Amino acid sequence: MKSKLKIVLLSIVGLFIICLIAVVFYIQNWIKTNEALAFSDATQEDPALFNAYLADLKSSPTDKIFPHSLPASEQKFNAGVLLNSKFDWDSENSSLKESGPKIALSKETVTKLNQWKNDFPRHADEIKALRIDTSWMAELSKYDHWELEKDSPLEKLIATTPGWTGFMAPLPKLQAAHWAKIRLAAGLNEPSMKQAFQEVRQWAYLIASQESVVAIMLSISVLRQERIMLSYLNSQGKDFTDFFIPTNQEIDKLRAVWSASTVGFRFTSNQTIERFLLSSKGTIPLCAGLRDSGWNMLFDKSLLGKSDPQVFAPLATALKATLGKCRLGQLRDSYNDPNWFSAELRKTSPFALAVIGNSSGPTPDREMTDAHKDWNKLEQIPYIQKMIGLTLVNVSKPDVFRFYRNFKEKEVAGK
Repeated sequence: MKSKLKIVLLSIVGLFIICLIAVVFYIQNWIKTNEALAFSDATQEDPALFNAYLADLKSSPTDKIFPHSLPASEQKFNAGVLLNSKFDWDSENSSLKESGPKIALSKETVTKLNQWKNDFPRHADEIKALRIDTSWMAELSKYDHWELEKDSPLEKLIATTPGWTGFMAPLPKLQAAHWAKIRLAAGLNEPSMKQAFQEVRQWAYLIASQESVVAIMLSISVLRQERIMLSYLNSQGKDFTDFFIPTNQEIDKLRAVWSASTVGFRFTSNQTIERFLLSSKGTIPLCAGLRDSGWNMLFDKSLLGKSDPQVFAPLATALKATLGKCRLGQLRDSYNDPNWFSAELRKTSPFALAVIGNSSGPTPDREMTDAHKDWNKLEQIPYIQKMIGLTLVNVSKPDVFRFYRNFKEKEVAGK
């Protein structure tokens, strides 16, 4: 009788110890999770730099550069109708290899433009001799935004790719700055530069309206060509004052500020998001930053598995706060789809592909490899997925303040 009682007592004590260890481990894991996520919040690394960033974001001349920029609720005419099938895409996918005339520059032309660099205005006659058709740029004024995912060859690819993410989206080969140079150079042989500057500015705006950080950086490269042309005109005793053209210093600052536009969203607080929203001039850096960081957040969510809801609550806050301001169509659809990262999609998940080092991107017909299967088994072990996920989240954390920090250092050194 005593031996049975002893066994029962030992069993109870053992069970209690196991439960206690589990509770301690859970609390420790919860603390480490939040510490790791806080470490991923770039706004907490240097609060003074973040405050300076918000001030520069608020004072940026975005509204002067793109005064005709419209919020998503007022956008009606997608330039993708004209352009999405006219440019080649940076992809080997057959569905993006549509036939038909393309907007593209020859290797010879690109080589010459690269050689001339900022002296392209002095080669206007040589550019004219190349007889490059820029008539399509005159049609850009009909459109108020450019969406790559609609009226596009991408639609079929998205529809047939389970678990589609923004990471998978190929980009059109725009040669953005080169086209700006060609159109501006052509303007030197026209009665006035006004039409050329207007078409190039609309080109810059439509690219920026694509809602991605890559796109707004391309847009800045176009704005820089405007400044180069204006400097050339000034050197010839001429001027152009029909609309605002930012200085080189303003362009450098804009590049630094826009490049960090994801900082206000990734693993941050609702308060930080509110400050970012209040400081944003227009929707261009706001929507680009939210789109790119939003996809990152969904990816991080797949890495971390089941985490506390408040960890990802700021993303929901940001998506709600930008309704009517930003389109974010595919991101919103994926965020609201409970099956977006379902078990059936594990074989093509960005997480599994990242773990096995496959950089080619998932495809609908890819078979599950042994590496995928091993990962699927591994991630079922409690805390394993989160442990590996936290490591990947922090190891792969981008330095979003890199360009902005360098700009501020140079700005301080120049005073």
